[in-house]
Amino acid sequence: MARKSNAETAANTGRLKQIALTYKMTRKADPKVGLIVAGVGIVTFGVLLAIGFLIGHELYLGILGFLVAFLAMAIVFGRRAERAAFGQMEGQPGAAAAVLDNVGRGWTTTPAVAMTRQQDIVHRAVGKAGVVLIAEGNPNRVKPLLANEKKKLARIMPDVPVHDFIVGTGEGEVPLKKVRT
Repeated sequence: MARKSNAETAANTGRLKQIALTYKMTRKADPKVGLIVAGVGIVTFGVLLAIGFLIGHELYLGILGFLVAFLAMAIVFGRRAERAAFGQMEGQPGAAAAVLDNVGRGWTTTPAVAMTRQQDIVHRAVGKAGVVLIAEGNPNRVKPLLANEKKKLARIMPDVPVHDFIVGTGEGEVPLKKVRT
């Protein structure tokens, strides 16, 4: 029998610690997360096990129910943790840059390409779709920043499409949780 290496053991321990920290952070924002995740798991397992008893394959559907319940619990926990994280970041300077850094998939992000003294910030993301300018702060102060950045980019790359968005909760603004998409 081969023994696990120390690196694999440390990675598994680190992953478990990360899950525990994520749960603690989520529980601060959403105190019922444990009950909801457990409820989803129990209901999913129960439904599949009941179907198994009805059709005479309780062992197979019991095993399948356990796996599907675990998957459903992971999905629900992930979504609630993501919502809690966005809730904590909302309104913080640089929150849009943190979201853009996690986009990946062929996008290169440059945070804070333009800034004002009042901490109004413009970030730039470059990908196959062109250049995306994401502004956060007071819309009246960020619109001139966006216009200046668009002019600079038009001089350097005249044929590349440039899209601009303002992060916020007001009219014509994009909520922080939708920045990634």
